[in-house]
Amino acid sequence: MSTSYLDIHLRLYIIHYGIQNVHFLAITVYERHTGEVIFSTACKALEAMLPQGISNVAKPGFIRFWCGAHQLDIVLQDVYLHFGDEKFMEN
Repeated sequence: MSTSYLDIHLRLYIIHYGIQNVHFLAITVYERHTGEVIFSTACKALEAMLPQGISNVAKPGFIRFWCGAHQLDIVLQDVYLHFGDEKFMEN
């Protein structure tokens, strides 16, 4: 049986250092891979690092980066939803 992990990397802009990639969190996940589990774990970790709240720390210009694979996944899900009729291939 394999072990699953939640791995979070952050890309931060730090004055005098520019954009830095930070390995923020890597933990084993024993529950089902649902969006809720991932979201709640990430929120708890960020709240522990930023107790005053991320909305108070994130200044104007805060942007979110998604990798190319994630962007492609979103587009393909939309295509399959509209044109796939819940079937990948008909017999």
